[in-house]
Amino acid sequence: MDKNNQKKPVNKLVLIILALLIVGGGVFAYLKNKAKNDALNSLTIDFVSNQTETGAIQLEYDLSKIDPLTLVTSHTWEIEASKSEIDLSVLGESEIEYILSTKDSMGGTVKKSFTKKIVVSDTKAPEISFDNDNIPMTAGSAIPDNNITVSDPVDGALELVENEPAKTAESGQVYEKGWYTVSHEIDPAKEGEYTVTITASDKNGNRTEKTYTVTVTKQKEQYRYVAREYYADEEKKWVTISAKQALSYVNDWIKNADKVKNKKRSKYTSLEQVVNDQLYCESAGDGTWKMYIFVYDSKGKQVKKHLCLKF
Repeated sequence: MDKNNQKKPVNKLVLIILALLIVGGGVFAYLKNKAKNDALNSLTIDFVSNQTETGAIQLEYDLSKIDPLTLVTSHTWEIEASKSEIDLSVLGESEIEYILSTKDSMGGTVKKSFTKKIVVSDTKAPEISFDNDNIPMTAGSAIPDNNITVSDPVDGALELVENEPAKTAESGQVYEKGWYTVSHEIDPAKEGEYTVTITASDKNGNRTEKTYTVTVTKQKEQYRYVAREYYADEEKKWVTISAKQALSYVNDWIKNADKVKNKKRSKYTSLEQVVNDQLYCESAGDGTWKMYIFVYDSKGKQVKKHLCLKF
C-alpha cells in the first residue's frame, strides 16, 4: 500500500472531528443565547398607575423625599435603581434607570434596564378662608375684620403683602415665596356694597382668588345729647355728654336745688320726664329740640337750664 492511500483515513477523521466541533459549538452558542433570551424575557417590571399619556410617572410637589423603588408595584428577580431618592420639592422632569438581574439556565448573569421618566409638579393651589361672605358696616366706622386666613397645602401659611411681588429667576419656582393680597375700594363714609378680593399664590405660581362683600349703611338715628348750661342767662360752656351722663347731670341739678327747706322744688325728678313733657320743649327748626329745666339753687334763686337734643 502506498503512502497516499494511508493518509486518506486520517484526513477523513480530522474532517469529522472538525465538523463535530463546529456543530457542537453552534449548538452551544444557540443554547447559551436561548438561555440568555429566556432569562431576559423573565425580567419584568410594573409601575404605579399615576402616569401621563406619554408614560411618565406624575408625582405631586411635597417637602419630602421618596425611594424610587416605591414607584414599582411588581418586578421579577433582583432590582436596583440608578438613584437612591427622589426630591419632591424640586419641580420638573428627571429619569431613573431600574435594573433587573438574574442567572440564566447556563449560569450566566443577565441584566435588563428600564428607563422611567419622573415628573414632579405642584397642582394644589392655596386655600383661602374667612368668617362671613357678607359683613355689615356702619358708615363712619372702621372697616371690620373678617378673620382672613390663607395657607398652602404644602408650604403652610402665606404672607400678606401690599402688592404682588416680582417673579424669581430660581429654577422651578415662580416666586421666592408664597403670598396673598387683600384689595378693596371701600369708602367708610358712603353707603353701598363693596367687594373685598383676596388673591393668593404659592411660590410655584398656583393662584386662588376669593371675594366677600362689605355692606355700608348709615348709622341708625339715635339721640345725641349736647348739654348747654346757662346761669342767670349767662353762657358758661358747652359740654357733650352721653344719654346716661345727661340723666345723671339733670338729677344732680334737681338734687342741689332742694337743699333749702320750704323752697319750691323743680317740677321734674328725672330726664325722662323732661323729654316726655312737650309743654317744656320747643324746636329750633334744625333738628334740635330745646328742653327747659327750672330749678332753684341753695339760696332759693331760680336757675333756668336747658338741654339741646340733636337728632
